[in-house]
Amino acid sequence: MPWLISCLTPSHRKRADWVNLASIHVPPVHRLSMVVATREGAPMRACSIVLALFFLALSTCYAEPLTPAVKAEVRALLTRLESSCCKFNRNGTWYSGQDARDHLQRKLEQVQERAKVPTTEAFIEMAAFKNGMTGKHYLVQCPGDTPVASALWLATQLIAVRKH
Repeated sequence: MPWLISCLTPSHRKRADWVNLASIHVPPVHRLSMVVATREGAPMRACSIVLALFFLALSTCYAEPLTPAVKAEVRALLTRLESSCCKFNRNGTWYSGQDARDHLQRKLEQVQERAKVPTTEAFIEMAAFKNGMTGKHYLVQCPGDTPVASALWLATQLIAVRKH
């Protein structure tokens, strides 16, 4: 980010440096800051604008917490998975319900750092559906049954949770 580095360096730069800086390929929002920076006495204002935009963008990186209703449903789903005698398959390895709960709880926290999880269905799609790196779908196998996609198992359990 040469524009930010130049913005934060001492103000002994000549006006021509700021004009040349404006010609560097930067995203359109930042070009606006560079145009402002080419005016007489504007480098500090431009720095303020750039830094304000940076911190605004940073603050939007943190998603909102789950609503109480979604939090209760997700907790109920994870509890059902943990207390079932079902196994959870992740990347070809079978895990207990407790391990599955711990893993999905960690994934939920990771997803929440990047995006808002507005519904329990969104939780299933964003965190409990497949491995984000390998793309392999998670499976759930209950005793005497064939393995099913975790999304299907969790959606079925969500219907049961909502009936109560």
